[in-house]
Amino acid sequence: MNLPGYSSRAAHTDDVAELEELFIALDREEGVEPSYLAEDLGSAWRRTDFDVAADTFVITSDGGAIAAYGHVETRPPTALIAMGWVHPDHRGVGLGSSLIDVLESRARAKGDASEEAFERVINIVTEWDRPAAQLLSKAGYRIVRHFWSMEVDLAGDVETPDPVVGVTLRNFDVAEAVATHNVLVEAFRDHWGSDFPGFDDWSAETLEKKGYDPKLWWVAEAGGELVGVLVAEVLAGTGWVIDLGVEREWRKRGIGRALLLQAFNDFKRRGLTRAALGVDSESLTGATRLYENVGMKRYRQIDFYGKDLGYGR
Repeated sequence: MNLPGYSSRAAHTDDVAELEELFIALDREEGVEPSYLAEDLGSAWRRTDFDVAADTFVITSDGGAIAAYGHVETRPPTALIAMGWVHPDHRGVGLGSSLIDVLESRARAKGDASEEAFERVINIVTEWDRPAAQLLSKAGYRIVRHFWSMEVDLAGDVETPDPVVGVTLRNFDVAEAVATHNVLVEAFRDHWGSDFPGFDDWSAETLEKKGYDPKLWWVAEAGGELVGVLVAEVLAGTGWVIDLGVEREWRKRGIGRALLLQAFNDFKRRGLTRAALGVDSESLTGATRLYENVGMKRYRQIDFYGKDLGYGR
């Protein structure tokens, strides 16, 4: 990078608190609640295929303050994910373009070194951030998918879930972590990209996360087997549904709805007034309809811009 007044380096653990401030500053500027905090960053860094020294890029001003940050994650089977943030106080000087270039270069290097047949690099920005979208378009990226952030107000009455015949809802037990992961892997086979992480990475992103609470997780059991799972956490005063999945043969029986309402009621009992989640806007399983049916509304759109890596594999 050759921008006067700035220098770049890899991230290190001492940066985490300042990086969280960067993420929060951008969310506040957009007018949304914080959605990516220090522990989310830590979860990405703990993935088995993530190399903090090679996959992260911190841009600092001459005074030492962090002006921008980006990293590259692998998301088999087809995509490498680039994520970048530029502090509002450091826009318009070329940091965004520099991040796009360096992240794409790193993604290509990871693709070259991997046995996975990665087809493209995906760069993620919010719909609100039009300047970033213009930079990506100029760099040859095109929109490939939209994801929605959805929320529901829990301050009023929250519907009680209807019983599902033959199915019991209860809290997750850590002894069934593998079975829980298996349900999610199967459920997410219908998800765009089919990129649900393997057990070790999933465990690092959830079970090892600060604030992990098994009493926030719910499972649906039938005949002694898990058939549905809801993974949740409390983040910045909001109840977040991280993953919700129901095995194919058990869908259309109201299990997903029951798990969701169970979580909402639990959030409310804990004194939370807001629940939120992220969803593919074109979900093949009809997830958006389910969420709208329980009163959730879209408050943010996240755009995935893709660029073909051209490996021809």
